[in-house]
Amino acid sequence: MINILVVDDEPISADGISIYLQERGETDWTVRTAYNGIQALEIARQRVDILVSDIRMPGLDGFQVQEKIREIWPMSRCVFLTSVQQMDYVQRAIRSGTAVDYVLKIEGEEVILDAVRKAADVQKNEIHTRELLQRAEEEIREVRPLLQKELILSLLRGTHLPFSLAERFRELEFFFRADQRVLLILGQVGDEPSSGGTPDISAFVLNNILEKYFWPAYRVYMVQLPECRIAVLLQNVSSFNEGNARHVFSMLEAVQETFRRAGGTTSFAVDDDECQWDELSAHYHSLNALLERNLPMEEALVLRNESDQLPENSPSEALYKLRALLENGNYEEAAAALMQIAMPHTIRGRIDLYRKWLKLLVANADAQENAERIYERLHVPMLQTDERGWINMQLEFAAVFRRFAAEENTPSGRMEQTVEKVCRYVKENLEDDLSLVRLADLVDHSSTYLSRIFKTVKGIGYNDFVVECRMEHAACLLRDTKQTLSDIVAQVGYTSSSYFIRTFKKTYGMTPTEYRKRMGTKRQ
Repeated sequence: MINILVVDDEPISADGISIYLQERGETDWTVRTAYNGIQALEIARQRVDILVSDIRMPGLDGFQVQEKIREIWPMSRCVFLTSVQQMDYVQRAIRSGTAVDYVLKIEGEEVILDAVRKAADVQKNEIHTRELLQRAEEEIREVRPLLQKELILSLLRGTHLPFSLAERFRELEFFFRADQRVLLILGQVGDEPSSGGTPDISAFVLNNILEKYFWPAYRVYMVQLPECRIAVLLQNVSSFNEGNARHVFSMLEAVQETFRRAGGTTSFAVDDDECQWDELSAHYHSLNALLERNLPMEEALVLRNESDQLPENSPSEALYKLRALLENGNYEEAAAALMQIAMPHTIRGRIDLYRKWLKLLVANADAQENAERIYERLHVPMLQTDERGWINMQLEFAAVFRRFAAEENTPSGRMEQTVEKVCRYVKENLEDDLSLVRLADLVDHSSTYLSRIFKTVKGIGYNDFVVECRMEHAACLLRDTKQTLSDIVAQVGYTSSSYFIRTFKKTYGMTPTEYRKRMGTKRQ
């Protein structure tokens, strides 16, 4: 509904314009009339979308009426009317910023109608644009915590970041400063809260306790890691600038005590000094090794020093490498890497590492095409904690991974057939849920295995292939049909128009509307 207010101190002119707009205008127009500025402001207590106002009026002139209505209804637009063609009026109307047109009364009611239609279009476009921006901001707000977490995890892993860290912090509204050093703490969350909560709830409770003790003297950010681990970043914002690590170390004992009263247990390894953001990965690996070496059955609290550097082939570093090799199907290299892992110093560490190897073995057995046959012949290495037994156990694990390699290299046309079946399904069902997990279920394979063979056969990742198919079909619909953008968005499987537009522009270098116009011009 578009609410139009016509204001003119000449009743015959005001009534004539109002009747003409109501009769010849759009069906969703509601036209009201005022004969002076004061009366117009009374009527403007109800929404005014478009003001059609004479400029020269006694009392409040058209400019004053427009300014006051604009204060009440910021989205309103104005068409100015006058019987005198004066350049200063034209300039003032244009400079008002909300005037869509300037019409001489002698030009006739049809010209006024066209000006009002133009004003209505301008306002609708502005409202639509504002809604799109608001929706995009809401979507960004929803995913921002996940993007912040992924950024910190990338820094901990030492992933190369092809952008300015300070700029990325601003984009994600991350409250740390990129030009200021940061102190790293690693923790192991043990027992869950006595309330019967989950590990996520334990981490949530611990995060609240950390903020209670360290805020506002420190910026505090905690991220959850696999295996019930956490990483905590602290950045000093107080005038206390010396001895930060030891100050934090002393505070963590109180944190442990408070968390213990909540029903949980935790161990901490604290860095001995603050570091730059690009040094975070090295400090993370060093602290991880320190935490593993000092993790007894009860709570631990240790402060790293210069002698606690990450040893070569330490379990934490080598395990990360081993996991990456297995996920990429490099089983021969994984077997060799496993043999290079040093035996942990403590029995607890050996049991923990054995459990992690076993978990990797099962996950990769599940990922094989013929998983059932593999399980029938699978020999699970038994835990051995003495030095000689440890080497034998390593050899057994390595032999299992090499058998995976032999199975993977067995010639079979079924791999290509599976991928082609998936490709056909994707192209025929673009509007459906095409998640990798769902497609893996349809072809009776694990998502890990399907992801690996898909990239091997097609030379492109599965998710990239889905996006490519959806964009190609969207381009075809834009080029060859007159369907609305919202219909096309739904047909190619997107629920968010703004996300679709961003993806399309990234693919084709232009928005869908620009693409449709350009393709239409070429056909002509």
